[in-house]
Amino acid sequence: MKRVLLISLVLIICSAAGWIGYRWYRASQIPQGALSYIPANAIYVIETNEPVKSWKKISESVTWKHLQQNSYFAEITSGANSLDSLLNGNSEIFSLIGSRPLLISAHMISSKDYDFLFVADIHEGAGLKSIEDYVFSTLNLSGLGYTINSVMEGDHKIYKLYDHEAKTTLYLTFTEKDLIASYQLMLVKKSLKESEGDDNLAKIEELQPLLRDVAGKGMFRVYFNTALLPAYAHVYMDLPNEYINGMSRSLSWMAFSGGINDTELIKIKGRALMVDTVSSYIHAIGLSGKGTLDIPSICPDRTSFYMGLGFNSMKGFVNNFEALIKDDVKEYEEYKANTEKVEKYLKIDLEKNFMDWVDDEVAFVQLATPAGGAQSEFAVVVEAADIKKAEKELDFISKQVRKKTPVKFKEIEYKEKTIHFLAAKGLFKAVLGKFFAKLDKPYYTIVGRYVVFSNNPETIKGFIDTYTGESNMTTQPGYADFISEFNSSNNLFVYMHTPVLFPQLSGLVSAETWADMTRNKNFITCFDHVGFQLVSDGKSFESTFVEQFMQAKENFVTNIVAEPADSSNKEVKDEFELPNIYIDDPNAKVWKQYYADSTVELEVELKYGFKEGDITWYYPDGTVKMKGKYKKDQKTGTWKFYDSNGDVARKEEYE
Repeated sequence: MKRVLLISLVLIICSAAGWIGYRWYRASQIPQGALSYIPANAIYVIETNEPVKSWKKISESVTWKHLQQNSYFAEITSGANSLDSLLNGNSEIFSLIGSRPLLISAHMISSKDYDFLFVADIHEGAGLKSIEDYVFSTLNLSGLGYTINSVMEGDHKIYKLYDHEAKTTLYLTFTEKDLIASYQLMLVKKSLKESEGDDNLAKIEELQPLLRDVAGKGMFRVYFNTALLPAYAHVYMDLPNEYINGMSRSLSWMAFSGGINDTELIKIKGRALMVDTVSSYIHAIGLSGKGTLDIPSICPDRTSFYMGLGFNSMKGFVNNFEALIKDDVKEYEEYKANTEKVEKYLKIDLEKNFMDWVDDEVAFVQLATPAGGAQSEFAVVVEAADIKKAEKELDFISKQVRKKTPVKFKEIEYKEKTIHFLAAKGLFKAVLGKFFAKLDKPYYTIVGRYVVFSNNPETIKGFIDTYTGESNMTTQPGYADFISEFNSSNNLFVYMHTPVLFPQLSGLVSAETWADMTRNKNFITCFDHVGFQLVSDGKSFESTFVEQFMQAKENFVTNIVAEPADSSNKEVKDEFELPNIYIDDPNAKVWKQYYADSTVELEVELKYGFKEGDITWYYPDGTVKMKGKYKKDQKTGTWKFYDSNGDVARKEEYE
């Protein structure tokens, strides 16, 4: 019996995207009686009508065959792979249970752990007594290494199956129509208790329309209790996550149906209910119409995380946002005070000078640095309805900033694009609230009909390189098929490119979780593209979640990795080719790069985040390899390159 339950866990794990936890599998309509045995404090619930048939479908997928190779899941995989022999040897019980509705729910059992409750609806066709007799008589569990005891909970006998080899105890009981089981006695007891009261899934009125929406659809169904997402995330993360907390405050329940298709793409689709009394970005955009999904076409292919907001107009979105946060007096007063402070100090009108030229799309973009690793860059990209007006109004704001905050740096040219410095502290927080407060004193440039803002000028350069090049976020292998599963207009689109995002997750999760993730990197990154979308009807959201399986990428390469693979046709590298310079601190006066022994390899003077002044490159022994100068981030004057003996090997002249 324990192996049957382990197989059910495998069905969840099979659909996993990685560090965020377990996911979903096949579903069908579950009678309300079975739902009454699921306590209302479930984090999520998975339901299936034919778990054995579902397992066979999943076990034949390339996705599962790849996951089988992962040592972290070796024990569970071993149990799952014995399913065929288990079915053949126990055909009687699977004829009774194997095609019956099954519910699996996850519940917190402590502040840092959760466990599962299983409810099998077996009231049709078979008598419960015959199943009970089969389990405890015909199967001869004692001979299989179990010790069987029981305890009474009211009128119900709860069997305790102790596995001597695994040193675990499975608790199960039979009601009139259902089999209930868990490895936590407290969950079985709570299930029995809450089934007689009002604190169970069958009694949650707001959930019932969602259940009807997804009934009988797709390969599986999943219900999420969004309010409990922060508690669930705390199992893996030591610190709160604003994205998760924001979703928890904005949505109550989500219900999905879906499955795995022939191209190994996992898709679930359903609805999410808004929380009417909460103030949030998600709620505000749900009331503000929909926007397009065009910004990804100008995002670098090293984009690791993308969150796009869509609306009819920026003004409408901000008005809805302000109306919602009025209920939170402290937040509203802080927001309005910051808005008035910026407008009064700079003598600008945020509506006229900023909101009016914004079109229907704003995106927060996180990118891997060119060197890779745990560090990341970020930018805010705004689509302009009138790019000429956007340029004019931003120029006006810049002039107002310079009147109050004299800044010598004004702009520089890079690949025929102008990078401006907008030293307007608190501007984005004033327009979009504290979520965008991180964008402080930004640089910006205009590419096509988009304005790109970032605290780091190197990030701005990355967007210019992308706009003038041929590759971007949408040209990644598999992306076209992936994005075709979503609506072209939406309110919220969240995207993760896991092979690029993976190193950046180390700072978000606990040390224990990161150690597990590192050991299982191939399992996580094999789900290449992961996306989540919300499309509002004013009261709820149509919700879509998609993750695309790609075969393991041991040699995954993007433009983050500069060194090409060995080839007989490979050009000989110029020994004086300057290493990549990535300025990670735009406020620094000098940028330095070091050799492995901590001696300086390269140092360059900076001004406002750009290269300005002397640059010196050293050999490992400390002797000079190159000296030159920059002006406004461009090479200027005479650059001299020296051999290891200190003699000038060559010179280069720049205007």
